[in-house]
Amino acid sequence: MQLGSTELRVYEGRGFVAGWRFTIQFSDGTRRLDLLVDEWFPRSAPRAALIDRPDFLTWPHVERDGVLCLLPGTAAVDPTNPAGAARVTIGSACELIEECVAGSNTDDFRQEFLSYWNWALPEKHEAFYSLLAPAQPTRAIRVWNGKPFALLADSDQDISRWLTNRRGEKDVDDLPSGGLFLWLDAALTPAEYPASGGALLELVRSAGGIEILERLVKANPNRIVIALGAPTSNGPCVAVVSAWRPLAKTYPKGRSRNPVQDGFRPGKMPARMLIQRYVAGGQVVWSPVERVDTDWILGRNKSAHIERLLAARVVVLGCGSVGAPVALALIQAGVSNMTLIDPDSLKWANTTRHPLGASSVGRNKAEALTEHIRRDHPHVGDISAHPRRWQDVMRTSPDVYSTATLIFSAMGDWEAEGGLNEWHVASGRRFPIVYGWTEPFACAGHAVAICGEGGCFNCGMSNVGVAVSTRTSWNAATVRQEPACGANYQPYGAVALGHVVSAIAGVTLTYLTQDVSQSSEVVWSGEEEFLKACGGSWTATPGTANSLVKRPWERRPDCPTCA
Repeated sequence: MQLGSTELRVYEGRGFVAGWRFTIQFSDGTRRLDLLVDEWFPRSAPRAALIDRPDFLTWPHVERDGVLCLLPGTAAVDPTNPAGAARVTIGSACELIEECVAGSNTDDFRQEFLSYWNWALPEKHEAFYSLLAPAQPTRAIRVWNGKPFALLADSDQDISRWLTNRRGEKDVDDLPSGGLFLWLDAALTPAEYPASGGALLELVRSAGGIEILERLVKANPNRIVIALGAPTSNGPCVAVVSAWRPLAKTYPKGRSRNPVQDGFRPGKMPARMLIQRYVAGGQVVWSPVERVDTDWILGRNKSAHIERLLAARVVVLGCGSVGAPVALALIQAGVSNMTLIDPDSLKWANTTRHPLGASSVGRNKAEALTEHIRRDHPHVGDISAHPRRWQDVMRTSPDVYSTATLIFSAMGDWEAEGGLNEWHVASGRRFPIVYGWTEPFACAGHAVAICGEGGCFNCGMSNVGVAVSTRTSWNAATVRQEPACGANYQPYGAVALGHVVSAIAGVTLTYLTQDVSQSSEVVWSGEEEFLKACGGSWTATPGTANSLVKRPWERRPDCPTCA
């Protein structure tokens, strides 16, 4: 039977425009099933909904309105075979319903805990962010009860660092309070969600958290935040249950009665009775948790190089159109400790090829980029800025360099980079320095990594800081000048620069995550049509358009720096 507007109204908000109802015989009896399509069908997948079903959250994969979760969000359908898509949907729905009838898929509630927990939440609920390590043991935690979210962490220091990065304030005014993290052997099914204070208390006892809860109750807070953590086959999950203190009862003539302490002088009530009155007699409220801890942010627990990148300390020299996006790429890859050094300020003309925009114009590039990183990536560790030349920082704070894991230079200034190379050689080249730059119009780009073996940076450069080997050749001058004395610049935009930045960031990551001892160079060659349109041509240096070439950065016998 084809569904009319009355039947389709049950699925309001889903955009279904047509549907058909079937009566199907299952192992436990007949059930009605709707096949539903939206306006994008047959490019979109049809959906199925179960009419005759048990209460919501009795069976997994059955949403509140009966629509079944059959396909992942990334599934694609063949638009040339709509009848086939409908048959597959009906067949999959029947298989799911038989599994539900048999109870063979109940464990799906545990493995996909977050979906069902979030479905069970009240319409209005408090938002929690978590910096907790979602793993055993059951333990005391800290809770920052702020607006518009509350923050969970294992220490006050973790809360302070995250909030300071995110909000740009030096001090956190609202002090954290105590909470409890319960590590469960398995995620809960909906039937096991603690719907009362008594059920929550039993859960706390079963997970070994009763002594911690007793200490929290003695402080007599308005509420106690209890985070629930558990393993699943898809990684750990975290949720929150708040236990609210029972409200005081008010009687005529203004007398009130405290249902928690009633009958006992302050501090004289037995702990077990106190906890029973507070938790079992109060209200429990469920809330979702969004993980913001470093492991989750960086590859959702699956990044192979997290530990090495987190331990690294990178110094970035030059926070312009090359240095700034490379620095951001390294932060997003997992670098957590970084020092940014640049004496220049951002100008309006920089905003077309710099990740910072109008709000940062006039500010020092290193300081503005540091603030940007902290605010948008608050999980980071130690990020600092020096609005000076690298030589000035070396003079006053040599530890910035001596404690580095890697230095990345995008200064594009031979005086500065030649001096940096001399310092690197004199100090024994104990860690890599990666130099990155573009050729005119960003038609090609270079990443040169100098390590303990092979050439120093000067080995591949002329005496005035021009790369001995370039990919592009030009018949006319490529450097432009502003209507001001000495205000020269290279004309290129963010699109052409993107490939160069990716190549340089890739080389830098390689030297951060692998034990490489040999100096090398990676050269990116861009679009040939773009090169010709800009008036350039390729040189004889090996490489083809739209490709990367890696080659050793050889030692030059007559290099004055190496000698």
